[in-house]
Amino acid sequence: MKKIVPYKKELEFKTEVAEIASISLEHTLQKVGDNYISGNFMLNGEYKIVDISVNTEKFDFELPFEISIDKKYDTSNLTIDIDDFYYEIKNMESLEVNITLLLDKIVE
Repeated sequence: MKKIVPYKKELEFKTEVAEIASISLEHTLQKVGDNYISGNFMLNGEYKIVDISVNTEKFDFELPFEISIDKKYDTSNLTIDIDDFYYEIKNMESLEVNITLLLDKIVE
């Protein structure tokens, strides 16, 4: 059985954000104990302060994530992966990230 877990977070930048030049998402999520998942999403990349600029600024965010799974599920063969990821610049001040986590091989 597969379970989808949505995660949404708004990230504040130290300067204005006109355009994301590059972005990458990784995770350190792992099963801790029988029915608990803990770790971080690591988001990094570069952004432009002004659209026409060739200069970029680096960014790096570490987003903690924890979830417990009901004990009625067997998670012994659980796999954890990122199913979907998208982002949106909000008012040139912040970045809203939407991550969909896929928990697979869960048995009820």
